[in-house]
Amino acid sequence: MDISIANNILQSTNFDTLTQQLINLISLTLQLPDYENENRYIIDYSLELWVSCLLHKNDLIEIIYNLKEGQGAEEFIVKGLTYPKSQLVRKTFESTLTQICDKIKSDSNPPLSFFLRLLINAMPSGYIDPKENEYAEFF
Repeated sequence: MDISIANNILQSTNFDTLTQQLINLISLTLQLPDYENENRYIIDYSLELWVSCLLHKNDLIEIIYNLKEGQGAEEFIVKGLTYPKSQLVRKTFESTLTQICDKIKSDSNPPLSFFLRLLINAMPSGYIDPKENEYAEFF
């Protein structure tokens, strides 16, 4: 690919909007009542594009930090990491968050601290019924 074409695409892309749309697409797909194999591909490729955007512009992590009520980071991240319908989706979220934590550096709010706080807050405090949930969802 011609470097000037790639540069034009990068300069004309609104990464803030793209990142927000990817988060919305992933969130909506995670909320679908019936899981279909195509859902996994939507989530996988959206997460790949999302992490690519974050690695290109690290400050886009602020979009996750500032998600509004109802589409908050906790619902988005925790739902992806504990998605009961697919272990592959959980593994993809885990891999994505690992990349983000390894590559994005922030002194004021490091991604690792932020994501761990979300997970700790979402940890079940009582009995987990194995008939309703896989224990693996929480590890």
